[in-house]
Amino acid sequence: NAVGYIPTRINNSDTNINSKIDSTGLTSVMAFTDSESRLNVDAGFYKPATIGDFVWEDINGNGLIDAGEPGIANVKLSLSGLSGDGKQIRKETFTGTNGKYSLSDLPPGKHDIAVLAENGYTFTTPNAGNDNFDSDVINGKIAGITLKSGDSLINYDIGMFKLARIGDFIWDDKNGNGIQDTNESGIAGVSLTLTKVVNSMTTPVKTIVTDAKGFYLFDSLAPSSYRITVKNPEGYFFTAADTGSDDTKDSDYNVSSGITVNLMSGEGNLHADIGLYRLGQIGNLVWDDINANGIYDINEPGISRISVTITGRDALGDTVIRSIITDSKGEFLFDNLKPGIYNLSLGMISDSYVLTLPNSGADDTRDSDAINGTISEIKVEGGQIDLTRDFGLVKYVEIGDFVWEDQNTNGIQDNGEFPVAGVVVRLNGTAFNNMSVSVSDTTDVQGKYLFTKILPGKYNIGIIMPSGFTATRFSAGNNLNIDSNLPENGLPATLEIKESKNDLTIDFGLLRLGSIGDLVWEDLNGDGQKQLLEPGVKGISISLSGKDIFNADVQQSVLSDSLGFYSFESLKPGTYMVRFQSPPGFLSTDTLTKTVTISAGSVVENLDIPFYRNTSIGDFVWEDRNGNGLQDAGEPGISGVSIAISGVSDLNFVSQQMVTTASGQYRFDNLKPGTYKLTFGSLPDFKFTRNRAGSDINKDSDVDSTGVSEM
Repeated sequence: NAVGYIPTRINNSDTNINSKIDSTGLTSVMAFTDSESRLNVDAGFYKPATIGDFVWEDINGNGLIDAGEPGIANVKLSLSGLSGDGKQIRKETFTGTNGKYSLSDLPPGKHDIAVLAENGYTFTTPNAGNDNFDSDVINGKIAGITLKSGDSLINYDIGMFKLARIGDFIWDDKNGNGIQDTNESGIAGVSLTLTKVVNSMTTPVKTIVTDAKGFYLFDSLAPSSYRITVKNPEGYFFTAADTGSDDTKDSDYNVSSGITVNLMSGEGNLHADIGLYRLGQIGNLVWDDINANGIYDINEPGISRISVTITGRDALGDTVIRSIITDSKGEFLFDNLKPGIYNLSLGMISDSYVLTLPNSGADDTRDSDAINGTISEIKVEGGQIDLTRDFGLVKYVEIGDFVWEDQNTNGIQDNGEFPVAGVVVRLNGTAFNNMSVSVSDTTDVQGKYLFTKILPGKYNIGIIMPSGFTATRFSAGNNLNIDSNLPENGLPATLEIKESKNDLTIDFGLLRLGSIGDLVWEDLNGDGQKQLLEPGVKGISISLSGKDIFNADVQQSVLSDSLGFYSFESLKPGTYMVRFQSPPGFLSTDTLTKTVTISAGSVVENLDIPFYRNTSIGDFVWEDRNGNGLQDAGEPGISGVSIAISGVSDLNFVSQQMVTTASGQYRFDNLKPGTYKLTFGSLPDFKFTRNRAGSDINKDSDVDSTGVSEM
């Protein structure tokens, strides 16, 4: 035999062209005659053929051997067919650890190779490209391989892959952060479509819906590039994709392209998750908190045309700034809000309102939520409708109104009574929000005052009492518009503003104070009339007592000044008793207790009291020896001279008599001031000396020639 050749089979169908040798290379025994020639003894040989090459795992499922794709070991390959002589050929082999196989020593003929796909493998797409790199198995078989002598067909490759799957979860991303949080549940019934994408060509694969818990699964998939698209349920929107660092917890869905994934052989991608969120709403009311209690009460109206602004950042990282105006009911609503953290604030309100107390009471749907002008850190989750965000406003009020002179002291504003201008009115206290308040205003020429921008609260309101005035009767009558609100003691009144309503009934009635005076004097001549040269009496104690019109006891006392004047000032209308105390040695021709009734502003300047001192008249009757009319040394007194005094004092006639003492002295005591006449009795042998001699009244003679002296 030729090296490497094998005798072919003996085919007796045509002896002229068949091979005549057996497998050992020998022909059968042939008989020849002498002249016979045999020219058809042919010997056919063939070289054995080989089939191979590679069973590999087609990782990307493209039907081509790509770099890095591994062989599959221990894959059973079974060859069957007929040799050229029609003999049945069967042969088996297994791939090596590198996925290689070889079926050798095969006779020429037509053969099939059956491949057993085990361990979850499925055959890849056949004939996908270059025959040296594609897969040749169709339906588990490489059929119709024609072998010729010496063929080495080592390009029969077999690609297999394991089926892949993709899933997993569609959830309600309540906080919109793109992460599956523990309290976020799946969404049932969401429709998903899987499309195969090869070379920009798309082929729909399957449409499914999520189960009751929000899970989905596309399984039994050949390795390839796929796209998942979702029909989002009404009211839902896709959350941000690829948030955070944990791919098993984030959302993988791109709004414009869905989820695109390249599935590899045997891959189980169970973290293709899809987050959906719903839009939320924030509202609700801006109201007039009339009673400033921080709670929305039934009778309190909403405030329209107030600007409300929402700011913040949604879960997608976008900044949000929007403003709206409250409606006719004071309500507002920010809708279509993505999950996020937001703040609410109001526009300019300071001209008319301030915010009420926050978080009053236990009902969050009826309180005010703003602190320092803002409702902060409002967390909005998907689908959340938060209609509890309220702003209570308290309106500034005006307080007034009138200061007048209550001339008739009845505590009521009557026609013709005058306003009092220039009076300082003070309001002090604490507003409902604990803000200290201290303001003042001065009455105008019409007696009007006005405090603006005052808040409900507890205050004291009063005046700086103008000189010469006091408070009239407090809260007289039943008409709040015309009475006086100033306590009768003149101290500030308590004013509690319970509601944000203007009060222009706070009036102050003033009484003009009166006085009583005037003079105590020494009535030198006792006529009860003040003469030009009659002096005042200093230091007289004068007391005043009684009740004013408010039935208050009044007690005062003064001393007359150096000129004898006295005065009781700042007296309220009332009835008083004025008592004068006589000083030692003084008497009065008048009563020393006077009752005086004064009205508002009365000035009593005629309550004068005369005082007098009793006087004495005397002194000496002497013998004027030298007749010069003067008392000279050594001139003796004359005893026993009768002297009579007569006159009128205080309209009363006075008459007394006496005689001179042994030394010539005489004296009439306890005489009231008046006009008196002294009559001296005559003595035998004596005449009256001349009177008024000299300039020393203590030394001269005071009687005329008839013995009479008037004074």
